[in-house]
Amino acid sequence: MTSTELATNISGPMQFCGLSRTPGPNPDVAVGANLTGKIAIAVVPTKGDAAPNLTAEQRFGISFQTYRQLGKVATALSEKGAAAVVFVQVRDATGLTDCLSTLLPSTQQPRISLPMPVARQRASSPARAAPAIVLSPQASKVVLEALHLTEQELDEHLDDGTGVAARTDVPATLDLAVTIRTDAKACNVVAVLRGSDPKLAHQAVIYTAHVDHIGARMDGAAYNGANDNASGVAGLIGVARMFAAGPRPRRSIVFLVTAGEELGLWGSQFFVDNPAWPIENIVANINFEMIGRTGRCTATEFVATPSYRHSRFSSLGHDAAQIAAGLGITLLPGDEYYRQSDHFPFAERGIPALSIGDGNFVDYHLVTDDAGAIDGRRVHAAMRAAAELGRRVAMDEEAPSTRQAQAGW
Repeated sequence: MTSTELATNISGPMQFCGLSRTPGPNPDVAVGANLTGKIAIAVVPTKGDAAPNLTAEQRFGISFQTYRQLGKVATALSEKGAAAVVFVQVRDATGLTDCLSTLLPSTQQPRISLPMPVARQRASSPARAAPAIVLSPQASKVVLEALHLTEQELDEHLDDGTGVAARTDVPATLDLAVTIRTDAKACNVVAVLRGSDPKLAHQAVIYTAHVDHIGARMDGAAYNGANDNASGVAGLIGVARMFAAGPRPRRSIVFLVTAGEELGLWGSQFFVDNPAWPIENIVANINFEMIGRTGRCTATEFVATPSYRHSRFSSLGHDAAQIAAGLGITLLPGDEYYRQSDHFPFAERGIPALSIGDGNFVDYHLVTDDAGAIDGRRVHAAMRAAAELGRRVAMDEEAPSTRQAQAGW
């Protein structure tokens, strides 16, 4: 089923509002300006000298700040009577185009697709407010050219606030609709290797990795998600092959490939709430989350959570650090990611869990996360460490136990 939550057709002349500043000697929009019936065109503020290699945390932090600022601008222009607010990007030095695709998807904030497949709107905006959208740089160029604005004029406007003169007689029509599909489905994939010991085979070690990513950017470019998280799924499949080759361990091994992780750990939470293996008989969870790039790590390092600094630290983490060291790998505490991957629902149920990964890397949630940048040796190293860890747990007489925070691994 589909349902249309918002549908509107808006026509009117475009009114260029620049950065939409109202105070100062040269305001973009006069204090008493009347925009009734007009489609306000506002510029997304950005600096041209932004660092070219921002970290993922910096990109998202700047994007959140920008997004909040755009909300205030949209409200101000709506209060002046604007029928709609269209934000154009002159340049995208901080990755806003990419971040918008991950800032918005959720059940409360559906995406909007426009005739130009380039727009996103926060659908939870008050019904009385003018609809506001953000265009990709490519679509923005079309609008700005229609207004007879040059790149040089716009660069000067962004850098020092220089005023620009745009056409005021250009008609436009926005045909907006928010359509929600209530019949959309996704599924987890579960496989089991039965244990060999009649006394322990009812217990299981579960490996997890999410197979979903974030779809397409507003300009149609695909987010391939090679590291996030095709690398993790490849690691899980590799571990499964290792176990399938024998010998069969005493405890059973469950392999869970989840969907919906990017939307809020949907697949892993669903499994924990509706377990295909009795949840009380799952003794450990080992999760792969981005294992093919160096990220914040060197070539011989991985981040892991919950680490020895965390209250959910367990003997599983202790053993993992020992095994990794034997393979020339160092585990670094990565507890800032504790709530961000599929180990979390298991850990919160009191099951000893450990997520192994790269940490955020330079192409995180960008269309440049491609297979060509994956280091296969790194994937193999994580796979070997995780396989040996799981085998130790599956063969030991005693199951892993929680240890609380410690001074070290």
